[in-house]
Amino acid sequence: MTALVPIRVAYDALGIDRSTGTRMLDRGEFPIPVTRVGRLNKIHPDELAAFLAGGGAGSALHAAAPTGPTPEARAQLAAALATLSAAEAALAAARAVLEATAA
Repeated sequence: MTALVPIRVAYDALGIDRSTGTRMLDRGEFPIPVTRVGRLNKIHPDELAAFLAGGGAGSALHAAAPTGPTPEARAQLAAALATLSAAEAALAAARAVLEATAA
């Protein structure tokens, strides 16, 4: 299971500031599903990667952020998110081995 990440990761990736993101959340216009954890808004990194890979940042956020992230920044973020997912999978496998040896 991939961990949720803070909403500011999406703000940075989408090229919007916090106040713009908050307004979008308040109006129900944020383009990525958001999960509330206590008082914090979090997103699933795979949802962000899929949104960016689909080119959604340019169309859905044009009015809010006409100068969204560059294609290079999108590619870097997608690579970072893939690395995060792989690291979490390796951690889960290591935990399973530890649990099996401890039993």
